Amino acid sequence: MNKIKSLFSDIKQFFVSRLKKGEILCAVFISVLITFLLEDFGRRDILGGLSFLLESPFRFLYNVLIILMTLCLAFFMKKRFFGFAIITTGWVTLGVTNFVVQTLRVLPLTSIDFANCTVDLLVTYIGFIGIGLLVAGIIAAFFLFGFIYKKIPSQRKFGAIRSCLMILVVSVSMLAMSTVGSSFEAETEEPVNINESYEAYGFAYSFTRTFVEKDIEEPEYYSEIDIHRVLRRIENTAKPSDVAPNIVMVQLESFFDIKNVGHLTFSSDPCPVFTHLKENCISGFLSVPYVGAGTVNTEFEILSGMNIDFFGFGEYPYKSILQEKSCETVASVLRSLGHTTTALHNYEGTFYDRNIVYGNLGFDRFVPVEFMSNVERNRQGWAKDKVLLPYIQKALETSDGKDFVFGVTVQSHGNYPADIEEKRNISVFGAENEMLKAEYEYYVNEISEVDMFIGALI
Repeated sequence: MNKIKSLFSDIKQFFVSRLKKGEILCAVFISVLITFLLEDFGRRDILGGLSFLLESPFRFLYNVLIILMTLCLAFFMKKRFFGFAIITTGWVTLGVTNFVVQTLRVLPLTSIDFANCTVDLLVTYIGFIGIGLLVAGIIAAFFLFGFIYKKIPSQRKFGAIRSCLMILVVSVSMLAMSTVGSSFEAETEEPVNINESYEAYGFAYSFTRTFVEKDIEEPEYYSEIDIHRVLRRIENTAKPSDVAPNIVMVQLESFFDIKNVGHLTFSSDPCPVFTHLKENCISGFLSVPYVGAGTVNTEFEILSGMNIDFFGFGEYPYKSILQEKSCETVASVLRSLGHTTTALHNYEGTFYDRNIVYGNLGFDRFVPVEFMSNVERNRQGWAKDKVLLPYIQKALETSDGKDFVFGVTVQSHGNYPADIEEKRNISVFGAENEMLKAEYEYYVNEISEVDMFIGALI
């Protein structure tokens, strides 16, 4: 008993001494400040952090504790304030990056963005000048931190045990906060998409969650017996056809019927072919998991029939389970019925690791833009979609039997320039200002070309 009392006395003395020196209070203050900054950037509002605190105090404090947990790593160092500076810079950089990413594509920053960040993608979105400024900033930060490291005096080390004790205290506080917070917010409606989740739960929590939540949890009642029980209740009324047709499926990324934007009018119909198909064929609206980015998850849902909500928060199956596991899809089923399955994409084959994943989705062949000739590009550097036409035709002609051809387009991707450098065939009226008018007109003329591609395909 005396030993236990002595241990608690030592712990109390340790925290009292550190509080007197201001190091713990400094870490707490920095954590609160970073949380305010991250929410200001994420909500694009200088009072975003304050509104988050007032609306969801428990969630705000939980974000503070996550950041404080990372700052505790500095207690392993002799130069603790240098550690605080490094970690603070890291969090603020993530906040600024999130602000920029949302400006470019609407969707917030997630862990997958670091895996997909390529030079070509950076050139497309921020240009060579932006890349140059980014590199210059990294070099300047490197020299600045070197200077700070030399100037900051060393302090007495906490020791590994005491530093771990700090982390343990923060961890227990997080557990207590989550327990108390969940009881207060039990009836709060769950966000329906990743944007709402970031706003509801905060950047630090949501961004960290995209790193740790992966894969599907097995349902409670899931076994071969249960599946057969369900299948027995399904009446198979469909009559199989003797005709096995060729099937061509094209996913038009960043394409929609802009006439649905009610306040805009156009000098001519931007997509007459699509309009004709809507009016004369089966059509309707499609619910998708993401807006602004993440179309690869829409692609996965369409091919597999699975709901991305069953996966981890912010997870991309192409970058996780499908790296090593196969999955039943439209392609794999048609291949089992004798079709030759081909995937086409007028962008880099390694993007989202399609060169690896498509084989696990049941595709026999994959033709990315690297293997296409006569590629014409638009002003923003995206390959025009008409390049897919000869490769779709070739896929249909080179196999002996029937084919399933799946194409993914890119032409109408952003960003959309706000200046007018060339004559545009279709004018837009009703935009809020001249900058938006220029952006609308660029997009409208791009989807007009995509519409021509649809017409040429059919």
